Amino acid sequence: MNICLSAIAALARGAGEIVLTDVIESRLELARSLGFKTVNVMSKTREQILLELGQKFDAVMECTGRTECMQLVIYAAKPGSTVVLVGLAPRDKMYELPIMLASVQEIDI
Repeated sequence: MNICLSAIAALARGAGEIVLTDVIESRLELARSLGFKTVNVMSKTREQILLELGQKFDAVMECTGRTECMQLVIYAAKPGSTVVLVGLAPRDKMYELPIMLASVQEIDI
């Protein structure tokens, strides 16, 4: 469970509130059993997901490498925050990231 491992590592490094997203409910159930807040993002738009998250974050990790997920983390990050891309999309999909948004908001990737 890569998402749980990343969350536990973030918690060990002093992260405050941690919210995990996934499309597989069994993974989210495991995360909830470990005390993490979760959001199932299956069949939801970026706007719906951001609304359900309810906030922007100081640090955001993306572990799947899916282009739409990599885009989402930039939108979910506060200005001046940090985004960590653990999973990477294929090289030809990287151009789809909202780099100008990240740049204007001074988000470190």
